[in-house]
Amino acid sequence: MVTHTFPTQEELKVMTIKEKLGQMTLDFMWYRGMIIHHLTEIEMTLDIIITSYFNPEMKNDFNTFILNSGFVDFGKKIKIFQFILDINKYPDFLKENSKKEETNRAFIEDLMKLNNKRNVLAHSKIAGHDEKIAEYDGNKIFFWSSKDGATTIKEKIMSEFNVELKEIIEMNNNLILFYNKHFSTNK
Repeated sequence: MVTHTFPTQEELKVMTIKEKLGQMTLDFMWYRGMIIHHLTEIEMTLDIIITSYFNPEMKNDFNTFILNSGFVDFGKKIKIFQFILDINKYPDFLKENSKKEETNRAFIEDLMKLNNKRNVLAHSKIAGHDEKIAEYDGNKIFFWSSKDGATTIKEKIMSEFNVELKEIIEMNNNLILFYNKHFSTNK
């Protein structure tokens, strides 16, 4: 598992406000970067599945000019994947590959929630005003988040991060297993 070093309680006691802000900024950058990175991995896996399903003559052009040119964003790729599942009546593949008893529809809903999370994080910034920095305890970060025209301060408990990251990685692994079962030529 990927790790990140958090300051000890002793280190926090002697940190200045400026040092706490620096540490909280590093924590936020690490959290945001890891989430966005692994969601990009999911998007790339969806690209592979979509390309394999449609099997275009010019695969590279299809990937470059259709899937990765801005015409088809992550949310639309999820909808295309849902179409592939629905039109082919693929069984609930997660029941085969996961500890979760999750349906394809629930998996798609989880992917959509992750897409929203990625968009929120991509446009968030650290909430670095004094009262939030003073609350920094090495286990939570505060960041500005905008949704539906309202900007609020969100709190993220960092000790929950590995659980969240593990779920995202497991989702990508399930997509890879789906690809291997239905599209891979190396069966």
